[in-house]
Parts: sequence; structure tokens; C-alpha cells
Amino acid sequence: MQTPKLMKKICIAALAAFALQVTAAENCSKVACSSGSRVVTKGGPVDIYYGCESPAQAEYVNFVVLMIGILVATKGTSNISPATGEPDLAGDNKVLLDRLRAKANVATVGEAIAHCTRVQKNTLATVFDAGSGSSVMRIGDPSPKRAYWLPKDAVQPAN
Repeated sequence: MQTPKLMKKICIAALAAFALQVTAAENCSKVACSSGSRVVTKGGPVDIYYGCESPAQAEYVNFVVLMIGILVATKGTSNISPATGEPDLAGDNKVLLDRLRAKANVATVGEAIAHCTRVQKNTLATVFDAGSGSSVMRIGDPSPKRAYWLPKDAVQPAN
């Protein structure tokens, strides 16, 4: 069961994620950000991306956040399942959501978010794994700082 406070944070993050997608600048999903390169995390007025311990968790959590944002922006609301914390989707989006949840090996968004952290904007980091063929990449800084997986569109070259 998701707490109202967590759901509010997810909804705010989702709205910001949707707004950012509309005005996205060049990011690592559009330009090459190779392993070892320096990158900077992007963001809007609120933190909108989650960095997670595994690629599957990052794909799942950030997909849920984005879909909630899209539904709220287009319909003014999003029906959220009290059991999973996911938006009520249909068709191909529902199939994708189910596949991402299974791949992340979790039952709820809250369970996945417990293994994630909100990504702060304008943070410099090093690419550890460029995620070839994936929508996510692993970034961070050498020990003792934490590394995490997050969507490539949340990161841009530091240039």
C-alpha cells in the first residue's frame, strides 16, 4: 500500500518529468555519452528522475513517473492503484508496465523506489556503463560515492 505522501511526491515528479520531456535538450539518449565521460544530471523545478540500484528498477520507476505525468497533463488526473501505486493503463502501455514490473522483480512502485534515490539536477558524474542498447545508464563518482542507473534522457554531456 502506498502512502499518500509518497504518492504526492511521485505525482509531482511525474508532472515535472512530463514537462521536461516536452522541452528536452540534447541528452545521452540523443548523443553518445561513453563510459568514462563526464556528464551532468538534468532537472526542472523539482527532482524528476530516480537513480536506482538496477537497470530494471530504473526503467520501471521512471516509466511509472512519466506515465503518471502524461495522464495528469492530458486528463487532469490519473487513477492510481492503491495496491501497486501504478497508473491505470490499457493496451500496449499496460503490457509494457507489466513487463517492466516483472523485470524489476517487484510487486509495487514503493518496493522499487525503496532501491532508488531522487536525482539532483546539475550534478557532475562519470559514466560507468553507457548502457549500450538500453534506455538507462550507470553513473556516479569513484568510491565512496554511490553509483546508480537512471534514464539516459536525464543526463547530458558535461562539455
